[in-house]
Amino acid sequence: MKEGRKEGRRERRKEGRVEKLKDERKIKMKSKEEVEEEEEEEEEEEKEEEEEEEKGEEEEEEKSREKGKKCTKRA
Repeated sequence: MKEGRKEGRRERRKEGRVEKLKDERKIKMKSKEEVEEEEEEEEEEEKEEEEEEEKGEEEEEEKSREKGKKCTKRA
């Protein structure tokens, strides 16, 4: 009977270890996916910032052109 108990314990321990390993692998896989998602989000944010900067530069150029036109008209 003792042998049966020992075997049962061993099996349960092995199952527990296997489950832990599976859980760890899942966590690693999730973390990889999360990292990829974060990188994509960062890239999107950078693109948006660049677009905003370009728009701001274009607006400044237009304002300076308008000021230049006003000055030439007065002269």
